[in-house]
Amino acid sequence: MKLTETVNGIIEEIGALVNHELEDQSNIMSDNNLINMLTSEQQLLLAKMVYAPFTIDALVSSTGLTADSVSSMLLLMELNGTVKSRHGGKYYRCV
Repeated sequence: MKLTETVNGIIEEIGALVNHELEDQSNIMSDNNLINMLTSEQQLLLAKMVYAPFTIDALVSSTGLTADSVSSMLLLMELNGTVKSRHGGKYYRCV
């Protein structure tokens, strides 16, 4: 934001705020679409991840799924942008 002194300046600033709000709403809707496209097991995995990095072992222990299935699900989820991998074999959710 900047200091405005004219009516046109105020209108420009309000327009920028409205556009920013619309972009945020659009991102939320696309995140929900991504989550809805996941399988029920992938949604379970994502729900267990909250927003902190997790290792595959921690996800296996918290979900009861096998290491093979968790590993392959994380790879697919990384490809569609719902999770990202970090160094040290940790994964975190992006949506």
